[in-house]
Amino acid sequence: KAHDVVYANSQKAFVLSALATALVRRPLVWHLHDILDPAHFGAAQRGLQVRLANARATRVVVPSTAAADAFVASGGRRDLVAVVPNGLDLDGDPGDPAALRRSLGLPDGPLVGVFSRLAPWKGQHVVLEALARSPGTACIVAGTALFGEDAYANALHALAAERGLADRVHFLGQRGDVPRLMRAVDVVVHPSTAPEPFGRTLVEAMLVGTPVIATDTGAAAEILDRGAAGTLVPPGDAGALADAIARVLSAPPGLSAQVARAQATARARYGAARMQASLAEIVRRVAAGKRRAAAIAGASLDRPA
Repeated sequence: KAHDVVYANSQKAFVLSALATALVRRPLVWHLHDILDPAHFGAAQRGLQVRLANARATRVVVPSTAAADAFVASGGRRDLVAVVPNGLDLDGDPGDPAALRRSLGLPDGPLVGVFSRLAPWKGQHVVLEALARSPGTACIVAGTALFGEDAYANALHALAAERGLADRVHFLGQRGDVPRLMRAVDVVVHPSTAPEPFGRTLVEAMLVGTPVIATDTGAAAEILDRGAAGTLVPPGDAGALADAIARVLSAPPGLSAQVARAQATARARYGAARMQASLAEIVRRVAAGKRRAAAIAGASLDRPA
């Protein structure tokens, strides 16, 4: 009751806050970081979240138009939605890519980078199948298995051995220097087979000036300006991915301009300061609306019958 606005930053927090704000009569902002897509959530869970949002939320903040569309497709009210892209630090340490390659024992030839936790829907297996069609190209895979997905991690190692890639695929595990690693590779691949609500690794790669290939699902097309700031391929298509990798590694005309556009777009749209300012403005407006409503209610009570 001591606060003007309740801000829920997860699905669990939103459910609890929806119940609480019904009692204390405070406006509720839900920051929905997920994408309510059938690939990730069952109908019952999506239905519960959307019904609560329609009834209790004053604003639903999402990181992309793709996430907004998924919320509406699940039955959510479009008028509740505010799109605020995630924000990143725009001033990272560039480091020395060649020195980093040497320190990790990586080859000097063409090098692909994949950066995400290891999970089937993240699509690392598709990258390995594409590499099997790309002789002479090596790859680093940065990330580890979470949420009980160790079997998938083991399957990736087995697939690399089965396809004869053991000497070309380097599993680095969890890393704290992802932007530096991205500078050390020739192309970053974002191979998700199911929709993502955002795509932090895409923006990180764009910021450091490394070409990006992403699957055309979720927010990727939005972030990459429908292919003007990166290359889009169908999800789960190893052949198309192999062709795209070969094309980018050949440094075709227009690639430098594409990378420059990607870097400028990332700096203009995806800075942390821009995100913070947008969220602060949403909270300010919601709080102002609550105070106006309280003032109107008070005036009505003071008015003679």
